[in-house]
Amino acid sequence: MKLTFKKIYLDLAEHDNIGERLLYWRIQSGLRLKEIAEITGWPLTIYSDYERGRRKSPGLTMIKKLINVLV
Repeated sequence: MKLTFKKIYLDLAEHDNIGERLLYWRIQSGLRLKEIAEITGWPLTIYSDYERGRRKSPGLTMIKKLINVLV
């Protein structure tokens, strides 16, 4: 499946559980949690908390940055 910014952005906007969708798209991209943390500059534990629903959405700016990493 070809990942596009628009596809991921619209998917995240349509779902209440952002963390679950972040996990899904990370897996689809083939990136490991550690790689996402290194590329975004986020601590691994913080990004993991987003995926597990321990934190609320990281906000629009960070979502856009993350999507650019995934595609």
